[in-house]
Amino acid sequence: MNLNQMQLSRAANPCEKYNWLRNTGYRRSNCSSKPNRDICDKLMKPQWVRPVGDVEIVNQQVNVYQCATTYPIWMRGHLPMTKDTINATVCLNKGRMQYHGGCDDQMIIQVKNCTGYYVYYIQPPEVCNAAYCFGYGECPSFEPCDFYYHEELVNFDMQTYCDLSSGWYKLTSQKQLPTTCNEPSASNLWINVNGTSPENGEIIEAKLCYKYGSSCCDRYADLQMKNCSGSLVLNITSKPSCLCGGTCYSTLSYQYMLQGYT
Repeated sequence: MNLNQMQLSRAANPCEKYNWLRNTGYRRSNCSSKPNRDICDKLMKPQWVRPVGDVEIVNQQVNVYQCATTYPIWMRGHLPMTKDTINATVCLNKGRMQYHGGCDDQMIIQVKNCTGYYVYYIQPPEVCNAAYCFGYGECPSFEPCDFYYHEELVNFDMQTYCDLSSGWYKLTSQKQLPTTCNEPSASNLWINVNGTSPENGEIIEAKLCYKYGSSCCDRYADLQMKNCSGSLVLNITSKPSCLCGGTCYSTLSYQYMLQGYT
């Protein structure tokens, strides 16, 4: 993108009118990218943002596959020490040429010192697997409600998943599994929450049960469930050989449907 084509802001006071920048914790320079889970800033509109936690934009070269993306965006130069608004050059590192110094493409952004924190008028990159870097230090443990950092289970209620690792998952369609054995459902799986339901932000212990014949929970996997503003995410804490959501016992040995015996 030509530097002269950049849209620069004429906002009166961006210290009072901005949008919060999400996923800030994972944008640190030491956060490695995750296959098919890159942060993508291409769809963002030009806007003033304030990073959650008031971490500062990274102003030193960042290698590719850092900042939880493939092509990290970092700033050249220093942040303003006064309340002035400055134009700053940011570099997009595509790993093309070493002599480019990690600056294969450039864009112009604006930065304002708001006395105690900075706001940034950022421009969207032209490629999807690119994101702005904010903050240094170790990558934090991920927050289960940050869906970008999840493994996804597509059509979980009707598919068979084998060799699942323990960890947090979300249902791509956000279609919730039944929470009682007798609830009408095409799936053989249901979540036994023992009559409880997590409040927003709360994590509860539960079991992912497999129905077989007259038995409601003949096999199960231990899990945690978190309420993320109405959407549930699941942490499978005991590793099953296979999870079977549909009527798949005709093709899979029954004992491998759901390991974790009672």
